[in-house]
Amino acid sequence: MTLWAPSVKVVDELYKARYLISLHNGMTVRCDGEEWALDFGQELKMIDATLKMAGIDTGRSGPTVSGVQRGTTADET
Repeated sequence: MTLWAPSVKVVDELYKARYLISLHNGMTVRCDGEEWALDFGQELKMIDATLKMAGIDTGRSGPTVSGVQRGTTADET
């Protein structure tokens, strides 16, 4: 049983946000001679938990952008 009935638009937007965050996760940022890796693992886990709470299967691949699918899970971070 789900605690709330998610609208299709909300679920779609969560998948899009998750996809875009996963694209940048692990990238190296360089600024003013310093560099560090972006780590969005917590954000990915939060989105996954929200989708799961809504009764959505988080194991699916996610949205397609320019014909390329990326099925990154939060566990890969």
